[in-house]
Amino acid sequence: MADPQAVIDGLRSLRAAERKTGEFWQHFARLVSDLCQARSVAVLRQDGTGVSVLASHPAAAFATEQAEVPVALVGLLQRAEKNRFAVSSPTEGKQGPIQLAVTLAGVTGMFLLIELNYEPAHRVSEIMVRAQLIADIPGGGDSVGTEPGTERFTQPGTTDLVLEFLDLLAEVYAVSRFATAAYTLANGLVSRLQTVDQVVIGWSQSGYIRVKAVSHMDRFERRTEIIKGFEAAMEEAFDQGQPITLQANHEPQAGTITLAHQQLVTDYGCSSVFSLPLNGQHDDDGLVVLLLNYQGSFSRPQLEAVHFLTRVLHPRLSQLYEQGQLLPTRVAQSIRRKLATFFGPEHAWLKLSACVVAGFLLYGLVGTLPHRIEGTASLTTEQVRIASAPFDGRVEEASVTGGDLVTAGQTLLTMDREDLLLQQSEVRADLLRNQAEMSRARAVMDLVEAEISNARSAQNEARLKRLAIYLDQSVVASPFDGVVVEGDRQSLLGRPTSKGDVLYRIARLEGLYLEIMVPQADIHYVDVGHVGEFSFQSRPDSRIPFMVKTVIPVASVKDQSGPQFLLKARLEQDSATWWRPGMTGVAKIDNGSRNAFWVIGHGLVDRLRLWLWW
Repeated sequence: MADPQAVIDGLRSLRAAERKTGEFWQHFARLVSDLCQARSVAVLRQDGTGVSVLASHPAAAFATEQAEVPVALVGLLQRAEKNRFAVSSPTEGKQGPIQLAVTLAGVTGMFLLIELNYEPAHRVSEIMVRAQLIADIPGGGDSVGTEPGTERFTQPGTTDLVLEFLDLLAEVYAVSRFATAAYTLANGLVSRLQTVDQVVIGWSQSGYIRVKAVSHMDRFERRTEIIKGFEAAMEEAFDQGQPITLQANHEPQAGTITLAHQQLVTDYGCSSVFSLPLNGQHDDDGLVVLLLNYQGSFSRPQLEAVHFLTRVLHPRLSQLYEQGQLLPTRVAQSIRRKLATFFGPEHAWLKLSACVVAGFLLYGLVGTLPHRIEGTASLTTEQVRIASAPFDGRVEEASVTGGDLVTAGQTLLTMDREDLLLQQSEVRADLLRNQAEMSRARAVMDLVEAEISNARSAQNEARLKRLAIYLDQSVVASPFDGVVVEGDRQSLLGRPTSKGDVLYRIARLEGLYLEIMVPQADIHYVDVGHVGEFSFQSRPDSRIPFMVKTVIPVASVKDQSGPQFLLKARLEQDSATWWRPGMTGVAKIDNGSRNAFWVIGHGLVDRLRLWLWW
C-alpha cells in the first residue's frame, strides 16, 4: 500500500500543475488508484465521436483506441453525467468487480472510472466519497492547446481543504481505538478549519447522546454543566434528525427546535453553533458532531466538507466502538439487533411469510389432522327385478324408459297378441271338430274312436289354457314401486323378442347401500364399524354418513389405478326421493387423528421407500 502522505503530496502537486499533458493524466490515474486502493483506474473522455481513454493505471488495464472501449460503459457514463457519479454492481449473488464512474468537476465530458474488487457497501461508499473529493483537481488553470491529452481546465476558488481532509481521513483510519479516533477527528477538524474553535463528538449510548471527545481536552467531567449543555444540544439535533445551524446575525432555521442550542450560545458566549447528526444502521451507532465558534460564523463549503468527511468516517467509528465493547455487551447487542431486525417494520411481507412457514412447521410437528381414507363409491340395491319377454313375439307398445319411477302394477309394455288370438281361434275350431267326432263315435257305439276324439279335445283345451295365460301375460307390469334402471322405450318399440329376453330392470328405492372401492395402499387402515361420509358428484355440498358393514378380502383390478378392495357400507340417513341406484361419488372413511406431517406426507414416504429399496 502506498504511503498516504506521499499520495496527498502528489495530489497537491497535481493541483498546482497548469498544463494537463498525457503525463499529468497518467500520474493522476496512479495517485487515484493508490488513494482508493483500486484494482484499476482510467481517465475517460466522451464527445460526439464516442469514448476514448486518456490514461489508465495499470497502463494495460484499458485500451487506448476508441473502438475497444466496452459498450457497457456508455450507460454507466450516462448515469454518472446525470448524477455526478454511478455504480455498476456485479450480478446479484456473485462477487465480481465493481465499477465506479465519477465526473471530473469543472471539466466537460471527462470521467474517472475506478474498478474495485468486491467490497462491502460501506467501503464502496467511502471510496466513492474519496473520488468525489479529488474530482476537482483536473479543473485548475486555463485551457490551452487543441490536441487531445494536452488541455488545461479551470475551476475558480480551489483550495487545499479537500486534501487536508484526506490527510485527516487517513489519520482516523490508522488508529485502532474508538476514543483515540474520536479525539483525532475532533482535534483534526479544529486544526484544519479556521472558523472552528471547538469540536465535540457525541455518540448514541443507551438511547441518549453522550459526549465522547472534546477538542483540546484529554479528560473532562461528565457532570459539569458545559458537558450537559453539549449533550442537550446534540440530543436536540439527533431527535429531529437534521443539522442545526445557529449563527450570529442570522435567523434560526424555520420549523426547527433550537432551545438547547440557544441556551448553549447564551451560557457560554458562543457566536455560532452547528450540530450534524448522522444515523447508522443500528440504534446504538448514532454520531453527532458539534462545531463551536466563539467569535465568527461558519462558511457553507466548510460545513459541507465536514458533512462529507463525517459520513465517510461514520462506519469506521461504528466499527471501532463495537470492537471496544466487552464480549457480553457485543453478544447482547448482536442479539438485540437481530431481534430488532426480525420484529421491526422492515420487510413486512418477508417476515409475514417466514412466520407463516414457521407456524406451518410448528403445527406439522405438534399438531394433528383427521386421517381419512378416500375411495370411489356408488349407490346399490339388492332388490332388483327383471321384466322379461313372456313368450316369443314382438313388443307392440312400451310405456316407460330408463329412470322413470313406476308403481306396483303399472304397465311397462304390451306384447303383440294378434298371433295368439289366431292360434286361439284355430284351437277352438279343432276342439269343436274333435267334440263332434266324439259324439258321432258314441252314436255308432265305436268306443275306441270316441276315446281318441275325447283325448284330442282335452289336448285342445290345454292349448287354449296356455294361450289364455300368454294373453294375460302380454301386458307386462311392474312388480313393485321402484325405478327403471335398465330399458329404453325407443329401442323396444316393435322389437322381436324370444321368451326370457330382458326388457326392463326395476329397482326398489328402499334398502340402498354403498359399494366403496378403496386402493390397496389404504385398505389396512379400514375395518368393519368405521364410519365416514359420502358425497355425490352431482351434489358435492351434501354429506351423507355411513358405516362400513363388510370388507371383501379379495382385490380387483378394473382400470390403471391398480388393485382395489370392495367395501359395503350402510347409509345412516333415510333415502331421498332424488337418489337413484348407480349414482356415484366420493366416500371418506374416518381413521382418527394423526400427526399433521404424517397425514400429509405418509403416502409420499411410502413411495420413496419403494423407489429407494435396493
